[in-house]
Amino acid sequence: LIADIAKDLVQVSGEHWTLLRWLQRLPDEYVLRRPEIGAAVSWSLLFSRELSRARELLGMLDEYCEQQANQLPPELLRQCRRDVGLNRCFLEAAEDNTVHASQLLKEWLANNPDAEKRDMVTAYILQLYSSVSTFETELGINAAGSAVAVGEQFTAGFLAAWAQAAAGMSAMQQANLAAAARHFRKGLEYNSRNASPFSYVGCLNTVLLAEVCYELNDTAQAEALLAEHFEYIDNQSVVDIAYTGYRVMAKLQFAHENLEAGLKLIRLGKESAARADLSRLSAMLAALEIRSLLLAGKDTEAQQLANESGFNEPEGALPLQRASPMVRELHKEIKAELYLSKKLPKHAIPLLDSLVASAEETARQRRLVDVLLLRAR
Repeated sequence: LIADIAKDLVQVSGEHWTLLRWLQRLPDEYVLRRPEIGAAVSWSLLFSRELSRARELLGMLDEYCEQQANQLPPELLRQCRRDVGLNRCFLEAAEDNTVHASQLLKEWLANNPDAEKRDMVTAYILQLYSSVSTFETELGINAAGSAVAVGEQFTAGFLAAWAQAAAGMSAMQQANLAAAARHFRKGLEYNSRNASPFSYVGCLNTVLLAEVCYELNDTAQAEALLAEHFEYIDNQSVVDIAYTGYRVMAKLQFAHENLEAGLKLIRLGKESAARADLSRLSAMLAALEIRSLLLAGKDTEAQQLANESGFNEPEGALPLQRASPMVRELHKEIKAELYLSKKLPKHAIPLLDSLVASAEETARQRRLVDVLLLRAR
């Protein structure tokens, strides 16, 4: 019975914890004897941020498929390999290895044109996630559109709501707040048809909608939306969603003139990022803390944190060369802001001009607006 409904349970209803609770009652070897269950379990582990367990299980499933290649029915073997491949893409995205994830997703889509529609939706959403930090903007826009087009066929399910969240993220990247809000509200509507508001995609759409409300200066609504979602932000969400949640929650505290409460939220996020080994999230939150300190007139503390967080490393330093495009940009931006705080605009302007050029070249409209505002100081 579990094998028959496992994939629907997690991909249509999003009931990850239900599946994991069921599996606790079964012998470990049963999961491998039924690879369709193993694939669904690895999917649920990814949504639960149990990434090491997911990687281990995917390795075991790979090995099982090779060992049983001549015994398994051909269609089951193909589906198992397809599921494992897609879940590996998800694992790389969840671990924030976005450049590698982007390449794996392109390969998976090219190799599986006849995949189930639910798998195609997932691949497109993961492609959008990866594109945010690889700056493949056009790829992300197209992926979000494809996710919605296919996801509409699951109007009462987890996947339709997840696709709407991805499309809203794409709209936010293009600075289209109205379109983003429509997508997030539609995602919440889809989610409400067969899931709790606190399901994974219910929380996802809620946190993202809160950001729209904050940007539109509806701080009361933003606070109401985020009121019970810290656990999701802190323990389940992928990097860009987690950052959005911490950022908006902290800024709401700053709006109430409560600097320490806002900084505490950012530091809790940094602790969570360190536990999960999410280096880009750590860098983004450190940058947010530095900016917040500068805005509060605490330049000395901001400079000290920048030194501790590696933001004053020379551009050719090996760790920075290996960092993602977004982290490399972040280093330039923080250096520019520190120069501005020291009244050294001549040092800041070349850095900001390069950021403006990058945003224009990659068609990241929201990023362009942010950098131009900083450039205009």
